[in-house]
Amino acid sequence: MNTANFSIQKPDRFIWFILCYLVLCFYYFGVSMMIYFVDYPAISFVHENTQLVFEIFKDQLLLVYYIPAGLMVVSSFVFLFNSPKEFPRQIIWASVILGLISVVTTFFVYNNVIAQLPSTGFTLDLQKKTLRIGLYLQIIPAACQLLLALFLLNIYLKDSRPFGRWLFIIVFVLTFYTTGTGYAESFVNYKFWASVGKTDWLPLRFSGSTTRFMGIFLIPAFLPILLIIPLIWLRPKAISRSFTIIFWLAQLWIFIVTATYFVPKIQLPLNNSYSLQLIEDLNKYDFMLRGTAGLVLCFITAWMFVKAGNKDLK
Repeated sequence: MNTANFSIQKPDRFIWFILCYLVLCFYYFGVSMMIYFVDYPAISFVHENTQLVFEIFKDQLLLVYYIPAGLMVVSSFVFLFNSPKEFPRQIIWASVILGLISVVTTFFVYNNVIAQLPSTGFTLDLQKKTLRIGLYLQIIPAACQLLLALFLLNIYLKDSRPFGRWLFIIVFVLTFYTTGTGYAESFVNYKFWASVGKTDWLPLRFSGSTTRFMGIFLIPAFLPILLIIPLIWLRPKAISRSFTIIFWLAQLWIFIVTATYFVPKIQLPLNNSYSLQLIEDLNKYDFMLRGTAGLVLCFITAWMFVKAGNKDLK
C-alpha cells in the first residue's frame, strides 16, 4: 500500500470520527470494568439507607455511563460509513456488533436491574443474575471490541515507527480507559459514599480485592507516567515534544496530589472509620485538584492523535 495515498485518504472529518469512536470505546470499557468488578461487589454490602444510596447510584450512572454508551454506538456507525478503504470493513462491522451487544445489555438488562435497586436492594438472586449476564453479554463483548479498536488504531498510525507507535497507542488507550474508571469512581462512588452510613461503611470499604482494584484502577491510571518518558524521544514524528511534556507534567501533578493529600489525608483515615466530613472534602476537592488535570490529559492526548492523522508519519 502506498503510504502517501493513505495519508491523503485521511480527511479531517474522518480523523474526528475515528477519534470520537476510539475515545468512547475505551472510556466505556473503563466504566464497565469499574461497575462490574468494583461497584457491584461493594453495593451488595449496603443494607442501611438502601433507597437513598441506590437512587444516587442510579442517577449518577445516567451521565457517566448510559449517555456515553449510546454515543459510542452512534459514533461506531458514523465511523463505519465514513472510513477509508484501508480500514477492513469486516473488522469495523465486528466492532459495531460487539458494541451493540454490550450496550443493549447495559440499557435493557442492567438499566432494569439498577432501577429495582432502590426498592429491593442488591439481593443475592439479583447479584447472580446481574453478574452472569454482565460477564458474557457486557464485559467480554466490550473487551473484544477494545481489541479490535487496537487493531484499527494500529492501522491509523501504521506510517510511524513500530516502537513509538505502540508506546503512543498504549498511552492513548490508558488515558481514556482511566478516564472511564476515574469518572466511575469520582462521579458515582464518591457521590453515594456520604449516604452509606456508619454500619455499612467498613464492610463496603473492604468489600473488594485490593489486587483487583490495583489492576483495574490504580496501575492503569499511573502507568502512563513511566510510558510517556520514552515517548518524549521516541514519539511519532508528527507529535510535538511539548505535547508529551505537558502530558507528563499533568500526570505527575495527579500522582503528587494523590500521594500527598488524597491518600494520607482522606483515603487512609476512611479505612479506619466512616467520616462524612472527609467524604464531603473528597467530593469537593477531587475534580478541582485532579479532575482538571485529567481533562488536560484527555485534550492533549486527543490533539496528539489529531496531529498524527494530519501528517505523513515517519
